[in-house]
Amino acid sequence: MSQKYVVFESYQGSQHLLAFPDFIQHSVFAEHVQKASPYTPMHPISAGFIVDAQCEGISESLRLSSRPKEDTDLLVKMLNISQEKFVEANTPRKGRTKNQLKRDRKKN
Repeated sequence: MSQKYVVFESYQGSQHLLAFPDFIQHSVFAEHVQKASPYTPMHPISAGFIVDAQCEGISESLRLSSRPKEDTDLLVKMLNISQEKFVEANTPRKGRTKNQLKRDRKKN
């Protein structure tokens, strides 16, 4: 299952990637984030999907494209792990079940 994400930029220029389930529309999620942060205006600057540990795609509802390298770097930073560990934890290994992969991720 893929996840969706939106990268917001605050008025100070800091960027924040927020991931959410794929059944929520990008524009609905962005609207709720903007309403929830009235004292720190947040503006969406990119959006897409997290697929195989990479950020990619386009949000049709926000009319924003992903920035594959920059957004994936923000995702790794948000998770506070190295890019290699992130890719390794999200790459299926031959003969491993989904539950085994989940347990492996929790260990890291």
